[in-house]
Amino acid sequence: MDERGEISARDRILSWLPYALPVLGGLLGTVWVQVNRAEQLNPVVAVVLGVVAGRLVAALILRLVPGR
Repeated sequence: MDERGEISARDRILSWLPYALPVLGGLLGTVWVQVNRAEQLNPVVAVVLGVVAGRLVAALILRLVPGR
């Protein structure tokens, strides 16, 4: 925050990542299931794995960003 109490664009993006990346991961899991049809794969597993991967990537990014 600066002197006027406004939130910087960097902080807005960093606060948005933990919500957006799991959603993006779930979406990519859904796309992967639609492209790679497999009888033995439950589509929910691919979506959940995408969400978990997105959450881990978001946590990694937030940990690597200096000054947080």
